[in-house]
Amino acid sequence: MNWDGVIGRIPVMLRNDLYLVRVMVTAGDAVTEFISRFEGLSEHIAKSLTRKEVERLGRKVLGGTMAFRKLYNLSIDDDFLDDVEREMVWRASCDLENAANCLKMSGDTQTAIFETHAAAEKFLKVALKRSGNRRGPRSFAHNIPNAFAELIKIEPRYAWLQRSIDSLQAFAPNMEIRYRIVPRTVENAVSAFLAALNVCGTLAQIWMFDAARGSKHSNFAPGRFYVDGEERTYYCKEIQNTSGEPLAVLNLFQHEPSLGWGILMDVRLGLDQSALYLEVMDSNKIVTLRQRYETQLRNPGRKVEPEELGIEIASGPEGSYTTGSFLVERSKVKV
Repeated sequence: MNWDGVIGRIPVMLRNDLYLVRVMVTAGDAVTEFISRFEGLSEHIAKSLTRKEVERLGRKVLGGTMAFRKLYNLSIDDDFLDDVEREMVWRASCDLENAANCLKMSGDTQTAIFETHAAAEKFLKVALKRSGNRRGPRSFAHNIPNAFAELIKIEPRYAWLQRSIDSLQAFAPNMEIRYRIVPRTVENAVSAFLAALNVCGTLAQIWMFDAARGSKHSNFAPGRFYVDGEERTYYCKEIQNTSGEPLAVLNLFQHEPSLGWGILMDVRLGLDQSALYLEVMDSNKIVTLRQRYETQLRNPGRKVEPEELGIEIASGPEGSYTTGSFLVERSKVKV
């Protein structure tokens, strides 16, 4: 049987109905009609969607898509994991798949939430093991707040995942959700799924970048180039400390051939998020990036206000990322 290239499915709500959105192994073009990846969406509804609906759905799908691609990258580059860690990561991926299918096929919100809780739990336990914690995975039972608290004692860099952990715990405060009726809505289950997916995807990316840099130590430094998990390129302009908390100012520079223009935008990040960015160390690549960056600075093109591209910062239990939407001619886009 030929593989269809689907690496995950994201549950989303659209007009009071639940749909699963396929995540494909390749990113493809910079612009795609992601609505075509909604399973079971009628042509009538697809054509009737407003731009506001498309923007809202796009923001939901973007975060989940990035997380699933991180999990896929981990699955094909997991040599740095030992057998126990690799097995737990695999089982967590199965938990996420089962949660999405269960929610769609049976509407069993409780089981779906339990499965997503279990996926995040397994990734946290792998993180604990990799941090040097000597307690066995079963010693934390299903208590993810305790596991997370133990983890950030050892590695504080994970602390900014707290909102996702709190959200998961609120939906499943104990294992009663597994054994008795604990009413939960479909919206609750979707939120829990996306929060767990954020935990798993974030941890996967950090581990891969740790392996690539050969160290758990990371930082931002002015004058250096960085890439993120989506291969976007950044230049660190400065470290600001005006609000009491140091912030790195990264200049995102990216060319979109399909659109005929580039993106040049400042992004401000806490230094604890440096683990999700990999410094470019190859001298030849640095030269190439510097040339691209300086060319884009000299030829910035027309200034576009954030509102024109629908740029918005998504920040919450489901992840933190920048999104945008724009209208393009269909002839410029391969669908």
